[in-house]
Parts: sequence; structure tokens; C-alpha cells
Amino acid sequence: MYFRWEALVSARECNEIIDEFKNAECEDAVIKGGGVVDMRCTSVHWVDPQHLLNRVMDSIMLEANSKYFNYSITGSERLQFATYGMDGKYDWHTDSLGYEKEPHRKLSTTLQLSPPEDYEGGDFEFFTGDKQEDLDLRKQGSVVVFDSRDWHRITPITKGVRHSLVMWSYGRKFV
Repeated sequence: MYFRWEALVSARECNEIIDEFKNAECEDAVIKGGGVVDMRCTSVHWVDPQHLLNRVMDSIMLEANSKYFNYSITGSERLQFATYGMDGKYDWHTDSLGYEKEPHRKLSTTLQLSPPEDYEGGDFEFFTGDKQEDLDLRKQGSVVVFDSRDWHRITPITKGVRHSLVMWSYGRKFV
């Protein structure tokens, strides 16, 4: 279940975001709670919580939530600038962090920053239980907001570099 905008953010704005963070201090992405080490190959930079981008991404998520999900959201985690280089990927996973804990992730928001000609591979795919669906999120500035419990992946990068912004929003657990 997802809500998608194509080219919501301009190419100029996406390029400015890439320029701002591409040389920032990054760390290898890790999977909370452990897991298979080689299922995620990405470097990330955590955006300062006071940066305007946090409010922009929150606004996008809240609009999608009000139009489509209607979940009770109480906050969002720190925004992540992600870089997928050669062989970068994130195998099948969900973003929810366990239903027994509160708060837990309810919505995930991704902004595609790189233009499609900058990389090959790196497709954003959902698994619906009976089929894979390529979301075609390659157009620069496209945004998707989806239920954090949904299975999804980023296929391996075979050429170039892919940048994105990712945010997770949370609330009390579903009842």
C-alpha cells in the first residue's frame, strides 16, 4: 500500500540536496537488531534534526497520510541521506521494528534524488505476497510514502551512484 508522486521535487532542488550531502561524513548503513550483514550495502548521512528538509519530508508524509493511510502518527525519526554506489543494494525487508515495541514505524517516505541517467540498477520494488512490483521511482524528485510493514528492496547498482532521502514515521502500535 503506497502513495506516490512523480517529480514532486524539482531537479534543481534534488541536485542541491545531493551537493549539500554527497561529501558529508557518512557511515556504513546497519540494520537495527542485527540481521544478515550483506543484505544492505549503503552509506548514510544522518541529517541534522533542525534542517528544513525534515519539515519538508514530514509535510509530504502527513499529506499522504491524510489522503490515503489515516494512521495515528506521533513523530518521525531523523532523516537519512543514503548513497548506493557500485553493488549497493538493500535486499527484501520491512522497515517496521517489531510490533511489541512502542513507538513503532508506521510510514516510510523516500525521495529519489538522482536522475535516472546517473545509475543503472537500484530499482525500488515491492513484494505483495504473490508478485514483485517495480515502483518505477527512477524519475528525479519522485516520492513514495508506504506502510512500513510492506516488503520492499533496492536492487543492486550495476553502474553509477544513486542518492535518496529516507524518513520513517512512527506512532502507537496498531490494535
